[in-house]
Amino acid sequence: MQIRKLNTLRGIAALIVVVSHYFNETNLLDELLGFGAGQIGVMLFFILSGFLMSHLYMNKEFDQIEVGKFINARVARVIPLYFIVVFASYFLYSAGAEGILYNIPNQKILITHISLMAGTSILWTIPAEIQFYIIFIFLWWLLQKRSGYLYILLAMAFLAIDFADFPVLKGNIFGLHFPIYLIKSLPYFFVGVIFGQLYKFWRPPAYLSSGAFVLSLLLIPLLFPRIFFSIVGHYHKMWHDVGVLFAVSLVFFFIVFFVPDKNILMSNRIGDFLGKISYSLYLLHLPVLSQLAEPAQESPWTFLAVFIIASTGVAYLSYMLFESPARKTIRALTSNNRLRPSKVPAD
Repeated sequence: MQIRKLNTLRGIAALIVVVSHYFNETNLLDELLGFGAGQIGVMLFFILSGFLMSHLYMNKEFDQIEVGKFINARVARVIPLYFIVVFASYFLYSAGAEGILYNIPNQKILITHISLMAGTSILWTIPAEIQFYIIFIFLWWLLQKRSGYLYILLAMAFLAIDFADFPVLKGNIFGLHFPIYLIKSLPYFFVGVIFGQLYKFWRPPAYLSSGAFVLSLLLIPLLFPRIFFSIVGHYHKMWHDVGVLFAVSLVFFFIVFFVPDKNILMSNRIGDFLGKISYSLYLLHLPVLSQLAEPAQESPWTFLAVFIIASTGVAYLSYMLFESPARKTIRALTSNNRLRPSKVPAD
């Protein structure tokens, strides 16, 4: 059940992260599109993730088969490429080739990554995503059993997290230290879950469905910290700011609910392509940037295009050669296991 405009939205979110890191690395325009702006892309990813899980699964029967399909689909989508990047980062660092991927310098930090407790650099978002899957299964069960309680629980969770100022907790298990980023991320996942349920039965009246949604896209750069500062004279608190949560949620709402299904701006082949490779692009653009950092700092405008093209090419190769085949293999293997008849005990 594909909502095509979400492909472009996923690609936009990835490009926000990619461009932000480039501006940080090169100090281009005094980091105008950097300085933490990539977090806006991550926020959009989290809302999108909650939306799709809610839309695709929450109204299906909550049973072992459907939950198994959910776990299979999410593991096949996220885990293989993440594990390859993590293990490759560790072995490259151990071999003295640090800086090619991510810095995972010892076995303790490796364990925190593969156990999905924490992640360095942008890899922190993957454990947060996986951890939310557990919460989502509970929310799915709650919707089936007591649907009204779901929204009461979400409202209470919003208030509690806001009262605690969107905390990042510190964990320690068997000497392994890790931050818990899930809690500050939960409001974005929850917004996606709510929108996913709303999408099943509500659409705006025809007279409201216009090109006005384009204005919501313009709200995204206004949230970039440097641009926001130039307008209002101070920096917002990013993850700790309810206003940012509301603004990013509003952008997502307008795009998903107000964009016509066949709108050329949000439903096109470029958007489909970027959405398809967005996960590989997200995980692999920083290693590409590390290889281009020196010449990019000397000629930032020239190498901006080189960086985006190179990152897109690497992401496409990753998607075609590993991400997509791994996903299909995992789904095929688990489907065969579900369909295999159980053995009949001998009399």
